[in-house]
Amino acid sequence: MTLQERDYDPALTQGAANSNTSPQTITDATSSAFAVGLNGATNPAFVVDASTASQAAGIKVTGATAAGTVDMSVISSGSNANLTIDAKGSGTIVIGSVSTGAVTLGSTLSLTAAATGNELDIVAAAITTGKAIDISDLDALTGGFGIHLASSSTAIAGASGGSLFFSNHTGATSTSGILNEFRSAANDETVVLRVRATAALAAGVLLDLMAVALTTGKMIDMSDLDAITTGKAIHVDATGVTQTDGILVHIDSASTALTSTGRLLLVDHTGAASVSSIVAEVASAAADETVIFKVTASAALALGAAVQVSGASITTGTGILASNLNALTTGIGLHIASSATAITGAGRLVYINHTGATGTSAILNEFASAANDESTVLRVTASAALAAGVLLDLSATAVTTGTVLDMGGLDALTTGTGLLINSNSADTGTRILLSIVNDNTAATGTTGLAIQNDATAGAHIKLTGTGILGIDFTALGATDFLWDCTAASGCTAAPQTNAAIGFITMKVAGTQQWIPYYNAT
Repeated sequence: MTLQERDYDPALTQGAANSNTSPQTITDATSSAFAVGLNGATNPAFVVDASTASQAAGIKVTGATAAGTVDMSVISSGSNANLTIDAKGSGTIVIGSVSTGAVTLGSTLSLTAAATGNELDIVAAAITTGKAIDISDLDALTGGFGIHLASSSTAIAGASGGSLFFSNHTGATSTSGILNEFRSAANDETVVLRVRATAALAAGVLLDLMAVALTTGKMIDMSDLDAITTGKAIHVDATGVTQTDGILVHIDSASTALTSTGRLLLVDHTGAASVSSIVAEVASAAADETVIFKVTASAALALGAAVQVSGASITTGTGILASNLNALTTGIGLHIASSATAITGAGRLVYINHTGATGTSAILNEFASAANDESTVLRVTASAALAAGVLLDLSATAVTTGTVLDMGGLDALTTGTGLLINSNSADTGTRILLSIVNDNTAATGTTGLAIQNDATAGAHIKLTGTGILGIDFTALGATDFLWDCTAASGCTAAPQTNAAIGFITMKVAGTQQWIPYYNAT
């Protein structure tokens, strides 16, 4: 080592504490060009290594005034030079461990870590209301990034802990704690959080939420949406034409312990809405045979309900409303189809059960139509296989003074028919088109058929046909009467002295007989 001194000072003594006011220059090409320590060059406290061939760069320390800023920078004959600070072995580099001020990095920070080490480890055990990492003043950002994590790795194993970003909170927090938040004051169409996958993500998962211990909590809570007017809280948009078996929203549960209050999907609207509000809607622009809404029950659902509509507080409203079917031609407004072959006496395809007492004018079921042509308002059609069944069964076991079948409101009839029973069958069997049976021998006051005609003309019964019996009385007993008349009405038969003017034909025991009739006088 060559020590060159400007303005030589004879008081300078080697190996002793010295004070020198003159600039000093050391010229040396060894690894210990300048060493300071308790044992000299052996494990020194400070050493300058000038052994680099053609060395032309180093460190410059610039002092400052009191409370000023001390500067340590790289000096070099070149335009750019790097600075490396290393601990020894697995030692830790600590910056600002004693000082209480901030650590400021004026330019890009590049960190290089080993395969299993921590490239950047920030320990902030004492922080309460402070910030471990504060990236502020990004007000000039346009196409830049506040934080950019880039990776081209093809071996990330999420199951074993590999992640580009991992936020792990292991402590119990208060009920109002928020672990991660994305907040924005933007008032335009800014996207606050976006998760985007490349076109190559075919079978992966874009967003995976796991909460295996969740019982009464919420996996996703979207509250404080009170200001929404025409906006959308959740918008799932798939405008492509390539979707085949894919599902836009899939809610899957294998729970076997769901109670009466448990739900896989609950749409709960607690606010009073206007008369035209729609709380939930499934809409489609499909022009083919697409099914817009489908409820499918498994084969194991024996006693459950596929669809349940509860409207306990509805008074003048509608439980189920299928409106605007104005374009129907051969379509069907409500179609219930079943190929079941094991429906028992209690089974039903349609079951309307009213268990409450209602007013005298209540109508429980009604089919109304404004058609002015030959439309059929209600049709009951049986298949050709229905041989011994019943097409329409009216059961009224509790009716006493009421009416089982009431065909009122026929006041507009002119040439129409109130009740038409029409059969065009060519079969010669002894079928009955209309049968009235009083099946109890104790019901002695029963009238099988009562016809009232308040008109001054017309007929109670009109029989037409050729070569047939008008009325068949063959089933009457020996003491039964064909008819009963009231004497005061002029029905009592009286001996006639004049000859009959005609006869009415009838059969008695299969033999044709005649009943004479006379002039009114």
